[in-house]
Amino acid sequence: MTACLVILAPTGGVLALGLLVAGAAVPALAVAASGRAARATAPARGELGTTLTDLLSGAAELRAFGAQDAALAAAEAADRKLTALARRSAVAAGLGGGLTTAVAGVTLWGVLVLGVAAVADGALTRVPLAVVTLTALAAFEAVTALPAAALQLGAARASATRIATVLDAPDPVAEGSGRGAEPRPLPAGAVDVRFARRAGAVPGGRAARAGRARP
Repeated sequence: MTACLVILAPTGGVLALGLLVAGAAVPALAVAASGRAARATAPARGELGTTLTDLLSGAAELRAFGAQDAALAAAEAADRKLTALARRSAVAAGLGGGLTTAVAGVTLWGVLVLGVAAVADGALTRVPLAVVTLTALAAFEAVTALPAAALQLGAARASATRIATVLDAPDPVAEGSGRGAEPRPLPAGAVDVRFARRAGAVPGGRAARAGRARP
């Protein structure tokens, strides 16, 4: 195999150029085509999940206050945003896969044309020609997944940034610091409970009136 590539230096050059384009240029183009879609997909998915959770857990309250339409509109907007990002990521992934296949095909044709010319000149026989052609075809298996990996790397970097932001955020309330952080002791004896209204309805139809309560 190495001897064939040494004899066919132009063939080796075509193969190296094709691998370079498929392994470096195509992933870069896929990332550029996706834009910020891969990095924004995880936050958009989290926003949609939060919106749906709030919608389902607070369905009774939303219906009672007539806010179900606004909540449904917010969920639909979050879903449309996530769908648009997913569509753009899918287009970028398809572009990367298609370009990789195209580069592999062009490179294989170039290697085959140079190999046939070498066979015609007597510098190469049929068996080494088959070896060179199959080597060029198999070499692209190593770079086929690079465009998808580049897109996933952007999404993983965005997720890692969000996790690091949460972990590095200061505690909202420092335990044992600030005025009123320490709990007050319970009073000894009777506790005077005063209501803002003189009477109020309680479950069971009984009325609650102002008075004194004991712990």
